[in-house]
Amino acid sequence: MNQLRLFIHQPIAMTLLLAGLLAVGVIAYRDPPFSGQSGAHYTAVQVQTYYPRASSDVVRSAVTTPLEKRFKTIKDIKQMSSHSCVGASVITLRFERFVTLEIAVREVQAAINTADSLLPDDLETKPLLLVVQ
Repeated sequence: MNQLRLFIHQPIAMTLLLAGLLAVGVIAYRDPPFSGQSGAHYTAVQVQTYYPRASSDVVRSAVTTPLEKRFKTIKDIKQMSSHSCVGASVITLRFERFVTLEIAVREVQAAINTADSLLPDDLETKPLLLVVQ
């Protein structure tokens, strides 16, 4: 019962305290200091290349490495990761937040086109560009 004594003997002070807490809660609810999605969106592009019947070492040296060298010339890439396996190569490129999807696709496609002469002649298809969200 001792905890309630302050509320009983000082009703005006407690009413003002509760009103202040309510006002702070309303302001915090309407204007949070952060946005739940503001830092989570990066433009990401994935390049898949299929080289049937080639071992993972051949795919890495003949496909993945030449493409990575071309992609390293793109200035706004935040992160690049690659995976080479039997018959396929997958390279994922994450761009800085300010880079739009159109710019990212255009720059990656230009890098793929310039790397075309470095890729093996017996590739069945050109590298495939996919958008990753």
